[in-house]
Amino acid sequence: MITIRNGLMIGLAALSFGAAPLAALAQDASGASGTGNAASARADHMEKMRQRMEQRAADLHAKLNLSPGQEAAWNTWISRMRPAAPAQRPAQADMSQLTAPERMERMLARMKEHEGMMSDRLAATKDFYATLTPEQKKTFDAEFKMGMRHGHHG
Repeated sequence: MITIRNGLMIGLAALSFGAAPLAALAQDASGASGTGNAASARADHMEKMRQRMEQRAADLHAKLNLSPGQEAAWNTWISRMRPAAPAQRPAQADMSQLTAPERMERMLARMKEHEGMMSDRLAATKDFYATLTPEQKKTFDAEFKMGMRHGHHG
Protein backbone atom coordinates (compact mmCIF):
# COMPACT_ATOMS: atom_id res chain seq x y z
CA MET A 1 0.00 0.00 0.00
CA ILE A 2 1.34 3.41 -0.91
CA THR A 3 1.62 5.73 2.06
CA ILE A 4 0.56 9.34 1.82
CA ARG A 5 4.17 10.50 1.76
CA ASN A 6 5.14 8.01 -0.94
CA GLY A 7 2.11 8.95 -2.99
CA LEU A 8 2.94 12.63 -2.76
CA MET A 9 6.59 12.00 -3.62
CA ILE A 10 5.58 9.97 -6.65
CA GLY A 11 3.17 12.71 -7.67
CA LEU A 12 5.75 15.43 -7.30
CA ALA A 13 8.30 13.43 -9.23
CA ALA A 14 5.84 12.79 -12.01
CA LEU A 15 4.76 16.42 -12.13
CA SER A 16 8.20 17.86 -12.24
CA PHE A 17 9.93 15.01 -14.00
CA GLY A 18 11.93 14.75 -10.83
CA ALA A 19 13.36 18.24 -11.03
CA ALA A 20 11.89 19.70 -7.85
CA PRO A 21 14.19 19.26 -4.88
CA LEU A 22 11.98 18.17 -2.06
CA ALA A 23 14.46 19.43 0.49
CA ALA A 24 13.54 22.99 -0.45
CA LEU A 25 9.98 22.33 0.69
CA ALA A 26 11.23 21.65 4.19
CA GLN A 27 13.31 24.83 4.32
CA ASP A 28 12.10 27.53 6.66
CA ALA A 29 10.22 30.14 4.64
CA SER A 30 12.09 33.02 6.23
CA GLY A 31 15.41 31.52 5.18
CA ALA A 32 14.29 30.68 1.66
CA SER A 33 14.33 34.19 0.28
CA GLY A 34 16.00 36.15 3.03
CA THR A 35 13.04 38.52 3.22
CA GLY A 36 11.20 36.85 6.06
CA ASN A 37 8.04 36.95 3.97
CA ALA A 38 6.66 33.41 3.74
CA ALA A 39 4.32 34.23 0.85
CA SER A 40 7.17 35.74 -1.14
CA ALA A 41 9.41 32.78 -0.40
CA ARG A 42 6.70 30.36 -1.53
CA ALA A 43 6.14 32.34 -4.72
CA ASP A 44 9.89 32.33 -5.41
CA HIS A 45 10.03 28.59 -4.82
CA MET A 46 7.05 27.92 -7.08
CA GLU A 47 8.59 30.03 -9.86
CA LYS A 48 11.89 28.16 -9.62
CA MET A 49 10.05 24.84 -9.65
CA ARG A 50 8.09 25.93 -12.73
CA GLN A 51 11.31 26.87 -14.50
CA ARG A 52 12.91 23.51 -13.63
CA MET A 53 9.82 21.68 -14.89
CA GLU A 54 9.93 23.58 -18.17
CA GLN A 55 13.64 22.87 -18.59
CA ARG A 56 13.14 19.18 -17.81
CA ALA A 57 10.30 19.02 -20.35
CA ALA A 58 12.45 20.73 -22.99
CA ASP A 59 15.29 18.29 -22.33
CA LEU A 60 12.95 15.31 -22.59
CA HIS A 61 11.44 16.69 -25.80
CA ALA A 62 14.89 16.99 -27.35
CA LYS A 63 15.92 13.48 -26.27
CA LEU A 64 12.74 11.91 -27.64
CA ASN A 65 13.33 13.41 -31.10
CA LEU A 66 9.61 13.41 -31.85
CA SER A 67 8.26 13.28 -35.37
CA PRO A 68 5.96 16.06 -36.59
CA GLY A 69 3.06 13.63 -36.22
CA GLN A 70 3.85 13.14 -32.52
CA GLU A 71 4.00 16.85 -31.65
CA ALA A 72 0.26 17.16 -31.06
CA ALA A 73 0.37 14.21 -28.64
CA TRP A 74 3.36 15.80 -26.87
CA ASN A 75 1.59 19.15 -26.50
CA THR A 76 -1.53 17.45 -25.17
CA TRP A 77 0.51 15.42 -22.70
CA ILE A 78 2.48 18.43 -21.47
CA SER A 79 -0.69 20.48 -20.96
CA ARG A 80 -2.32 17.64 -19.02
CA MET A 81 0.79 17.13 -16.86
CA ARG A 82 1.01 20.75 -15.72
CA PRO A 83 0.07 21.07 -12.09
CA ALA A 84 -3.14 22.83 -11.24
CA ALA A 85 -2.98 25.99 -9.19
CA PRO A 86 -2.23 24.96 -5.63
CA ALA A 87 -5.29 24.74 -3.44
CA GLN A 88 -5.42 27.19 -0.60
CA ARG A 89 -4.58 25.34 2.57
CA PRO A 90 -6.96 25.93 5.45
CA ALA A 91 -5.63 28.24 8.13
CA GLN A 92 -4.09 26.49 11.11
CA ALA A 93 -6.55 28.31 13.36
CA ASP A 94 -9.48 26.93 11.35
CA MET A 95 -8.08 23.41 11.50
CA SER A 96 -7.51 23.64 15.25
CA GLN A 97 -11.23 24.29 15.76
CA LEU A 98 -12.15 20.97 14.14
CA THR A 99 -12.55 17.68 15.92
CA ALA A 100 -10.11 14.88 15.14
CA PRO A 101 -12.61 13.09 12.88
CA GLU A 102 -13.37 16.35 11.03
CA ARG A 103 -9.65 16.98 10.46
CA MET A 104 -9.24 13.44 9.18
CA GLU A 105 -12.18 13.94 6.81
CA ARG A 106 -10.50 17.06 5.41
CA MET A 107 -7.21 15.22 4.98
CA LEU A 108 -9.00 12.35 3.25
CA ALA A 109 -10.74 14.80 0.90
CA ARG A 110 -7.34 16.31 -0.02
CA MET A 111 -5.91 12.85 -0.60
CA LYS A 112 -8.79 11.96 -2.89
CA GLU A 113 -8.28 15.20 -4.80
CA HIS A 114 -4.58 14.38 -5.23
CA GLU A 115 -5.42 10.82 -6.25
CA GLY A 116 -7.78 12.15 -8.92
CA MET A 117 -5.06 14.43 -10.29
CA MET A 118 -2.59 11.53 -10.38
CA SER A 119 -5.15 9.35 -12.17
CA ASP A 120 -5.61 12.07 -14.79
CA ARG A 121 -1.84 12.33 -15.26
CA LEU A 122 -1.52 8.57 -15.54
CA ALA A 123 -4.16 8.50 -18.28
CA ALA A 124 -2.37 11.36 -20.07
CA THR A 125 0.95 9.54 -19.85
CA LYS A 126 -0.54 6.31 -21.18
CA ASP A 127 -2.08 8.17 -24.12
CA PHE A 128 1.23 9.87 -24.97
CA TYR A 129 3.30 6.73 -24.38
CA ALA A 130 1.17 4.85 -26.91
CA THR A 131 2.32 7.28 -29.63
CA LEU A 132 6.03 6.63 -29.03
CA THR A 133 8.25 4.29 -31.02
CA PRO A 134 10.00 1.45 -29.15
CA GLU A 135 13.25 3.45 -29.08
CA GLN A 136 11.45 6.55 -27.77
CA LYS A 137 9.77 4.42 -25.11
CA LYS A 138 13.21 3.28 -23.90
CA THR A 139 14.33 6.90 -23.67
CA PHE A 140 11.12 7.95 -21.92
CA ASP A 141 11.36 5.06 -19.46
CA ALA A 142 15.00 5.86 -18.68
CA GLU A 143 14.28 9.55 -18.17
CA PHE A 144 11.24 8.89 -16.02
CA LYS A 145 13.18 6.39 -13.92
CA MET A 146 15.92 8.98 -13.40
CA GLY A 147 13.30 11.51 -12.42
CA MET A 148 11.89 9.21 -9.79
CA ARG A 149 15.29 9.09 -8.03
CA HIS A 150 15.77 12.86 -8.21
CA GLY A 151 15.07 14.60 -4.94
CA HIS A 152 14.80 11.41 -2.86
CA HIS A 153 15.94 11.97 0.69
CA GLY A 154 16.33 8.97 3.03
